[in-house]
Amino acid sequence: MARSRYHTVLAAPGSLGGTNDHNFRRHLSNSEHTDNRAPKPRGQDDVEVSDEVAEQSRHMPLTAVELVKDTFNILYRNFWPLILIFALTDLSMFALHRVSHRITNEAAVRFLGGRITHQSLGNLWFLSNNPSIANFETGYQYLVAVFFLIVFPLNILIRSFASTITILYAWKNAGEPNECPDLKPTFLPPVKRMWANLKCVWPKMRGAVPRVWFVDLLVAVRVLPLQCLSLLLLPLPYTLPRILALQLANPASVVEGWEGDEALKRSDEMTKVKGVKKALLWPYVGLIIGMRLVSMGRTPILAALPAHIIREVPEIPFIIYCSLLFLSVVLSRLQDVLPLAVFKKGKDREAVSEALLAS
Repeated sequence: MARSRYHTVLAAPGSLGGTNDHNFRRHLSNSEHTDNRAPKPRGQDDVEVSDEVAEQSRHMPLTAVELVKDTFNILYRNFWPLILIFALTDLSMFALHRVSHRITNEAAVRFLGGRITHQSLGNLWFLSNNPSIANFETGYQYLVAVFFLIVFPLNILIRSFASTITILYAWKNAGEPNECPDLKPTFLPPVKRMWANLKCVWPKMRGAVPRVWFVDLLVAVRVLPLQCLSLLLLPLPYTLPRILALQLANPASVVEGWEGDEALKRSDEMTKVKGVKKALLWPYVGLIIGMRLVSMGRTPILAALPAHIIREVPEIPFIIYCSLLFLSVVLSRLQDVLPLAVFKKGKDREAVSEALLAS
């Protein structure tokens, strides 16, 4: 019976699809010698599963509802670590942008001159939106583009660091074998356990971050043009499937150790299985729309409050603002862990299919 290149079997009814045994054996052999790559089960002794369960797993398609539940569960089990990780990430990004904008403005004053002065630019820590300055005639926009390209790899590096530690934390708490202490969902941040987990996963992070950074750069180069095309709406049937095909590259790189284009190919293989892209599509699009609605609706909702309520009961607008902010944070974190939920499902069903083939 044929096996796929990465032996990915999630939902193909009555099929185990693929190429030849040589590629499959090469993949298993390579995976044994790659750092940070999860060990693959070899048979029923390693993965105990009944024939009935295995058969159901082969024929049961991955659904959007199932995926959303798994995503919420991952966020729930790792809520405080993920909030802390991305709070530090956003703070680092904010600092990087302020510094890069200040350097851009100082360079504009020094090299472009003319109407561009410290006074005309205003706040030097932010890019100018003055239409008489922020245009291509003055050269300001060209300078902005140059500094954007210079800072872009650093942006990706910060995101890669956050993505790597998120995947390691969440994968560790998803029932996978690990030597790190478990994190239980708590109302208050479990600071000591979070610090212990950080020290535990740090050795793996040092090797994984450079690998994930390069993968993120490759994904960005492919996704950015597709996102620009998506703004036209009509190309969405072309762009969305290709964007979704790259969503599992980071988990593949962190968990299995794939590098560069191999991580992108692994992601593409896992999302090609029947039903996977459809299940991933609705949560992916829904989270983007939800984040936009919350962002756009915050100001109108607060502005619609009667003036006497704002004066007499200021707690109400404060609670509304904090609730919308919390909802925005939750939606952002769900978007971060959604690819990991899909990847986890794929790994689980690969293990079942391998056990079935070995029997």
